[in-house]
Amino acid sequence: MIGALAVRQALLRAGIEPAAVRMAERGRVRVLGRGERLREEEVRSAVEEMIAGLEPRGKVTVERIEIPRGLVLPPGERQVVAREPLGGLRAGRVRIPLEVRMPGRPARRHAVSAEIAIEAPGKAVPEDPGQARG
Repeated sequence: MIGALAVRQALLRAGIEPAAVRMAERGRVRVLGRGERLREEEVRSAVEEMIAGLEPRGKVTVERIEIPRGLVLPPGERQVVAREPLGGLRAGRVRIPLEVRMPGRPARRHAVSAEIAIEAPGKAVPEDPGQARG
């Protein structure tokens, strides 16, 4: 759902005169189109590539990825690039910044949540440093 003013502005940016489009009601507008959700495989691949580039000590496993429901993109070719999380890579639930690049369009920035497990050589690393008492 987006505001009618935002729809009018988007129409103008696209070179369409808003008066040529009939809007049934004022206020909020529900826009339906041919959008595509990001696929988990493409996000997972980008996250794993980012992790490999960090050269982590130990084995890092991406256990689960949550893609926001409302994250819908125009159909077509795209490249998904994951960025290092703020505060660095750590075990547990992590918010991972993404950049989605599409030919002829500005890059879009989004974020996904991921469950990350990190296993140091020879032992498991606890999710929370406070758990490592002994």
